[in-house]
Amino acid sequence: DSASVVRGNVIRKSPGFGIRSARSGGGAVIRNFVTDNGDGGLSSESNGQTAFINNVITNESGSGIKVLEKGGGTFRANTVSGALGAGIELCALSTALIEECTVARCAKSGLQLHAKCAGVVKNCKLHLNEGGGVHLVGAFCEANTALRELLIENNTGRGVWASEAEASAQLMRCVVQNHVVGIELKASGKWSISSCTIRNNARGVVVANRGSATAHDCTFADNTEVDVDIHADGDVRISRCRFE
Repeated sequence: DSASVVRGNVIRKSPGFGIRSARSGGGAVIRNFVTDNGDGGLSSESNGQTAFINNVITNESGSGIKVLEKGGGTFRANTVSGALGAGIELCALSTALIEECTVARCAKSGLQLHAKCAGVVKNCKLHLNEGGGVHLVGAFCEANTALRELLIENNTGRGVWASEAEASAQLMRCVVQNHVVGIELKASGKWSISSCTIRNNARGVVVANRGSATAHDCTFADNTEVDVDIHADGDVRISRCRFE
């Protein structure tokens, strides 16, 4: 029912997802506490008509929020922590709007992007996650998701990364700080990095293995080893950037 509302519940120890919006589902999922479920916290395979707002998702066995293949939805001001999977996972061919969410201390990165996922992730904080901040997963992961105004900090290893063939992404107005590597592209593919601040990492941006990146109007500051590390088979185009 498109008018369905799930509000103010405590949902724990379900064998599947805590809350799942089916393909024909719609409505609103608001201010629920979701914890310790078998497959994960919130999931959506709907056509995008469901809004998930101000939910707290903790200690899930899978991903905290998972938009299933060809699914959609709006996720606003949700808090995810302690998931054994990713904090937020966008499966192949999904389309979602994710904004003002906080993701921390998840085992398989703050945000996982799979092939051909689309939509917008903006104004979110991804920090203290074990598998890095943003991970493009699998070969041919050309993510059509726009990453905008994200604070990506203090994640283990890398802030944003891809290591398999043909991985592509676009970052705009993001801050990537306090990692071993801020942004690592060790795979063929094309990345656009625009108006981002990359600071206080050991290495700011690393490009190798036929990877290609364009950095425009970015600020690099206080990266202790190198701001941009271009391997022999990497290709980086830098314009109007500041190195401080």
